[in-house]
Amino acid sequence: MRETMKYIASSPAIRDFEEFVIGLYTPEGDAIALSTGIMVHVHTLSEFIKFMIRNGYENDPKIRPGDIFENNESWAGGVHTPDVMTCIPVFHDGELIAWIGSVSHELESGTYEGPGMTVFSPDRFGEGLHISAEKVGEDDHFRADYLLRLKMNLRNSNWWRLDDKAKLSGCLMIREALYKIIGQFG
Repeated sequence: MRETMKYIASSPAIRDFEEFVIGLYTPEGDAIALSTGIMVHVHTLSEFIKFMIRNGYENDPKIRPGDIFENNESWAGGVHTPDVMTCIPVFHDGELIAWIGSVSHELESGTYEGPGMTVFSPDRFGEGLHISAEKVGEDDHFRADYLLRLKMNLRNSNWWRLDDKAKLSGCLMIREALYKIIGQFG
């Protein structure tokens, strides 16, 4: 999965520096299996999932098969704005059985200082684009309004958008592998 993600991604952070990780999580948000990568993000993904559970996402905005959630909000588990998490729920027979998530470091996050991560922002409002544990896609596709938001708020949205597609592709590959295991072993 990691190698496939590297070929889909656009930014050097994934392609060259390999600053990303992907993992499988319980319905409660605890890690089960992980790729190699930046291990601190295993915990950030877990906290992101638990944030959605604590805040009643199953009721609003609802958690359905094919949904895509994204976060880089430090108040919802993130480390800093450039670390963008993408999560999908996994359902079997109508029941949420797992989460799959991936994190990558984005080289352009809309900070007032320019590309990358800001070090001089006096407060969180200069840190760039915040995606605060939001549903950004349905039916395994990113919503057009979300992609437009990226285009309008980032200097180079191509890196972020293609990295999103890489993370989603990795998540979908793991979901398909999980469905094969369920089909084979129950």
